[in-house]
Amino acid sequence: MQTNHQIVTKITLGLSFIIPLIIFSSYFLYHHSGILTVDLGQQYIDFLSFYQQNLFHQPLKFIYSFQNGLGNSMLGTSAYYLLSPFNLLLLLFPTSQLPAAIFWLIASKVGAIGLSSYWYWQHKTSMPIALAASSAFALSGFVVANHFNLMWLDSVILLPCLIASLDQVLTDQPQHLVLITFLLWVTNFYTGYMVLVFGLCYLLSQNLLHGWRNANCWRYLKLSLIGSALASFILFPTLIELLQGKAAGSTHWQLSWQFPLAHLLGKLTIGSYSFHEMAAGLPNIFITSALLVAATAYFFNAQITKRTRLINGLLLAFLICSLSFTPLVLGWQMGQFPVWYPGRFSFIVSFWLLELAVSQLGQLPQFSWRQLSGLLILAAGLISYWLIKRSQWPYLDQHELIITISFVVIGIIFISFLPLSPQLFQVLILLTVLLEAGTNLYFSLDHLSYQRDADYRNYTLNVKAASDYLKHHDASLYRIDKTFFRSDNDSFSGNFNSLANFNSITNQTSLKFMTALGYLHNSNSYTNHGGTALTDALLGVKYYLQPNFTDEHLKQQDRMTYNNRNNRIDVNQQKLIHTQTQLLLYRASALPLVFLSQPRRSPHFESDQPIMNQQRFYQTIFGKQTSLVHRSRWPHAVLKHAKRVANQPQHYQRQASHRFASVSLAYQVRTSDTYYLELPRQLNSTNLTLTVNGVKLTDEVRDEQTQLINICQQAKGQTLAIKLTFSSPSLNLTTIKLWRLKQRALHQRLKHYRLAQPTTYEVNPLQLSVTPFMLKRTEIVNSTIPWSANWLVFDHGHLLKTQRFLHTFVAAKLAPGKHHLTYCYLPRELLVGLLISLLTLLVWLKFKIVLSH
Repeated sequence: MQTNHQIVTKITLGLSFIIPLIIFSSYFLYHHSGILTVDLGQQYIDFLSFYQQNLFHQPLKFIYSFQNGLGNSMLGTSAYYLLSPFNLLLLLFPTSQLPAAIFWLIASKVGAIGLSSYWYWQHKTSMPIALAASSAFALSGFVVANHFNLMWLDSVILLPCLIASLDQVLTDQPQHLVLITFLLWVTNFYTGYMVLVFGLCYLLSQNLLHGWRNANCWRYLKLSLIGSALASFILFPTLIELLQGKAAGSTHWQLSWQFPLAHLLGKLTIGSYSFHEMAAGLPNIFITSALLVAATAYFFNAQITKRTRLINGLLLAFLICSLSFTPLVLGWQMGQFPVWYPGRFSFIVSFWLLELAVSQLGQLPQFSWRQLSGLLILAAGLISYWLIKRSQWPYLDQHELIITISFVVIGIIFISFLPLSPQLFQVLILLTVLLEAGTNLYFSLDHLSYQRDADYRNYTLNVKAASDYLKHHDASLYRIDKTFFRSDNDSFSGNFNSLANFNSITNQTSLKFMTALGYLHNSNSYTNHGGTALTDALLGVKYYLQPNFTDEHLKQQDRMTYNNRNNRIDVNQQKLIHTQTQLLLYRASALPLVFLSQPRRSPHFESDQPIMNQQRFYQTIFGKQTSLVHRSRWPHAVLKHAKRVANQPQHYQRQASHRFASVSLAYQVRTSDTYYLELPRQLNSTNLTLTVNGVKLTDEVRDEQTQLINICQQAKGQTLAIKLTFSSPSLNLTTIKLWRLKQRALHQRLKHYRLAQPTTYEVNPLQLSVTPFMLKRTEIVNSTIPWSANWLVFDHGHLLKTQRFLHTFVAAKLAPGKHHLTYCYLPRELLVGLLISLLTLLVWLKFKIVLSH
């Protein structure tokens, strides 16, 4: 029979989970808003949709998928985004309710943070204080600011478990360090690495504090290595992908500070968050005022030895410096500066501050007037700093500052009088912490905007219906593209192979290739913007989707909502094959993903010359005797509020007396070809507005690059009114170009070329089958499948030696005769990792069995 103590323990454990979950979810339920915002709505939801669709139906897609950009390994992506056990909750919801499923998934993780931290702190202090600290951790500034980065929250959950295991290592007690280390690596290796780094720092500091014992270090090292080796099945392939992807970028290590440390004091206020803070602000370290006061009072507590306060204070100082000192910032974040979401390990700083606060409140110290005066002076200095600097923090308004100051004062009063009536003031501290944490959540999230769940559902259901229709009518391997997009990862939600990709582990070779062809990109994404009819054909885009605006009976609120339109009017030359309520499906003239051509040398791609590179791509396949792209003469310009720079006929200056100036051109279209405007890299939507016949066409760039914009097709005899409006002092059009593509000739060439090509089918995500064919001479079987040593090409069961096509794709040389090709993707890194994990498991179990006897 359970004792009263056991019942109370279970109830409080339940409360530690339920309280932060209710506070977090109440904001969204009260506002009737969805959970989708920024990267969760533009990236992660697509991966989670992929997870929901394929976990039981196509699990091999978690190894390799053509939905991942041009085609790429999914192991690193799965390791970063998809291996949390909480993701299994998604399988309880239908596909149409995925946003709601993600909401409850995140809320459950927030509750689990409260549960794990309460479980850790309940042995160190009273129930109200442990509940206050765990709730503050679950609703800390980091969690509130990064709730939508849900793949990081597992490490926040596991952090208290790791520290508990390390405490047991230090005291020679049974522990679960192997399991916790394994889970940290597997659930999210990135933030898991940060927690393990802190675990090492914690172990060293506490081992030093309690009398150095080498045995503790060796025991920790042995158990950590076992846990890490057990996770090799995911760590090893992920490491290889990191070296090929994100880690391939260069980082400049230098002795510098990212920002003055004093600026962090502004992040201790309620509502210290905004869209700017999310993108390029300071780390989030909010933990509520009462517990911040308690953490500060820890260093005034004479009941705690000076040695203990010194060592723990040095660890805190190290953590705080790590938020700004460049070498430490890079060390915590695997040698890469974060793109958005600064201070990604700040939850560790919050945890350690709360650990000090719990240690302080567990002592019930009676402050002397001298100690209390020091605490009051620090509080007064902090409040004065807030008042002086408030104008420099756009996220902080007067009401938020007044509320924060009030909570600081209340916190000092409660903590000062805590020894007089411990039970009463512990409950008051708990209630104050919960109230302040909820207030911070409300004000912080009010600075963000969220997408409607219905918009995601409507968009995804329409796109997936189109891709399902195409799969039913065409079983071959091909790519699909769209003249619109909701996110760069639409292919994951829509279940189709495409071009675009947005991933923290983007294949850098594919990214560089797409950049050379003119596709819009940044350091970890490339989209379908910037392509032409030529690149569509060469990259195997066999089908195109366009919005259908012809159904007048469909209400506007029921139409698809998406962020961007790709101005690809050249798609209208394709054959319309199917009409849906909101989508039109076109068949394009495209190469298969595996095709035959004569042996030719791979060309060199020039930077900022996308059309030239596209032409070289084409000529590598078809030969240099054919030219489909021609440069057109730039028409005479008519200026308004501008003048030409002397001796530079296409360089213009804005008249100082006017805010805007314009350059207008009237171009007489003499052919039925397709025309593209090539804008130099310095021209973008921030300093230029481009209109053609009154329609604005300028795209928003990501990284600075040359842009390709489709301005007309089938417009013979018409006049194009091109207008470039600028507000900068000058506009240099010296390198602007107007290109003409013979799209009809391209289609005819491809039509005849395809007749001689075999057809490729996807047997499963790791195997492709090419129909049998005959060669009369030596040829190269090229492809637009990104090259990897894991791709094996077999001809009648005999392994061929692969080579690189355009330094990017898989190719192989074939002799004359009959051929039947099979492409197999062998995930070597995964197999090596699995072998290491399996051997480690066997040795570890054998060792435990021997010890048990």
